[in-house]
Amino acid sequence: SGQLCVEEPPPEPEPKKKKKKVDYSPVEDSLRRGEAPFGSHALYPLVLDDPDAKERRMGMEAGFAWGAVADVAAVYQDYGITPGMVEGVERHNANGLIIEHRSIGKNP
Repeated sequence: SGQLCVEEPPPEPEPKKKKKKVDYSPVEDSLRRGEAPFGSHALYPLVLDDPDAKERRMGMEAGFAWGAVADVAAVYQDYGITPGMVEGVERHNANGLIIEHRSIGKNP
């Protein structure tokens, strides 16, 4: 298994919605497939102020840099595709990554 970059919407700031995002886990799905995923959307909002445009951009650029050395970009689309995800797919295409659109189902 190779390196994989996960594209999914960022975590929700509201606790009720955040639990839904934790239950809906593309990173877990990828691990169970035997992959070695990296999801910047799950890490960088923990240390950056995601609603701040400058800090969000910083996190996105760091995620794109990691994506440049990945083999595959998995786009988890159950909750829609955000503009940031579209930008990620465009960057990954430019870097020659394989793009896989995945669905693991929404939470009940």
